[in-house]
Amino acid sequence: MQNKETLFKKTDSDSHRYNTIPTHAPRETLNGKTEKAWRGQLPPSSKYRRRKPKELDLLDDQSLIK
Repeated sequence: MQNKETLFKKTDSDSHRYNTIPTHAPRETLNGKTEKAWRGQLPPSSKYRRRKPKELDLLDDQSLIK
């Protein structure tokens, strides 16, 4: 079994451990909102966003996007 330090490599100001994941995933949709630019950045080629722009805005407002 892996320990917390291996699974959750980042630490916040309160010493809580966390991990990050990319906001993009393999493309599975065509012409959807998730493959457009969000805050001026397009997802990588042949990828789309995991979440809709409104959801990304909410996560970013909570400082959950790095």
